[in-house]
Amino acid sequence: MIKGPTVKQVIQIIEELAPKVLALPGDPVGLQCGEPDRTVSRMMISLDATLETVTQAAEFNADLLVTHHPLLYEPLTQVNMLGSAGRTLARAIREDIAVYSAHTNLDASPQGINASLAGLLDLRERRVLQACDSDSFKVVVFVPREESERVRLAAFKAGAGRIGNYSGCSFAVEGVGTFHPCEGASPTKGQLGRDEKVQEVRFEISVQSEVLGAVLASVRKVHPYEVPAIDVYPMSSNTPGAGFGIAGVLPQMSTVGQIATMVNSKLKAGSMRLVGKKGSRIRSVAVCAGSGASLLDAAVAAGAQLYITGDVKYHCARKAEDAGIHVLDVGHFAPERYGLIRFGELIEKKLAGQGLNVQFSNAKERDPFVSVS
Repeated sequence: MIKGPTVKQVIQIIEELAPKVLALPGDPVGLQCGEPDRTVSRMMISLDATLETVTQAAEFNADLLVTHHPLLYEPLTQVNMLGSAGRTLARAIREDIAVYSAHTNLDASPQGINASLAGLLDLRERRVLQACDSDSFKVVVFVPREESERVRLAAFKAGAGRIGNYSGCSFAVEGVGTFHPCEGASPTKGQLGRDEKVQEVRFEISVQSEVLGAVLASVRKVHPYEVPAIDVYPMSSNTPGAGFGIAGVLPQMSTVGQIATMVNSKLKAGSMRLVGKKGSRIRSVAVCAGSGASLLDAAVAAGAQLYITGDVKYHCARKAEDAGIHVLDVGHFAPERYGLIRFGELIEKKLAGQGLNVQFSNAKERDPFVSVS
């Protein structure tokens, strides 16, 4: 009999496709509630974690609900447990449904939501509009061998050395440090005016941006040297092709109107807004699902003649006119839901490839905006 995976196994597949490290700082992606070791026989996909979608998941007897928008954007308190997020969380816990959210990490993934939009248009020669910047650093400290453990533990206590679900991670190698104390120095080791050699340890440790200052302060506080030798290196993403928004070229020349009609038929976006002329013939297109107005300049710099995104405001539209780029506003809901459903299909395929059987369902959701014209 084909067995079902655990919640943890499903999460491993999701995070292979959309690593959490790609998420923007402060984005609360990951397991929102539930038990990692629970077996998943039924799974639902939804754009939003709402009371309605959790209720649908319960009616489907789902063990896991995978969403794009996180349920817990902010920590809950006793007061706001009566709010929408609190009531939704309480229902998920009561129904024993695990909730996992992949948000900006899925936006940035080369196999995520924007990749699905680029695939819908069959874009060629793809490149990201804004590459991912890692929010972590590699801190390298040189310290006398006999003091190295004290310095290392101080760094750990301040929050350094966390990689994924592991803590206390570091690497060390021994060597010989040299220095020459000049006039005005107060050396811990050695004497003024003499060349010195000290058996030192070079240790490397991973540090997230939010604790970098605290880690450096803790290391300097316990380091024996008057002027510690500390190097800080920004880490680049380990996911090639990761980033926000995608630019590329169409297989052939098309009009803006033709593209808009095709996109609307696939996304079922309902009402759309256009900055520019429907009859303009174009070849280069950029896409960014959700609220992508902040990447307008990047789309222009990439040479895009048409930018497909959502939540475009008035002044951004005027800016696009001045830049000579067409903008097709397809809303926030439709493109993200389209991409998330494609992502669910990819998860299902990966599970099946590992001999793991899960019954999938997509929640019935609607755009909160409706056309009145």
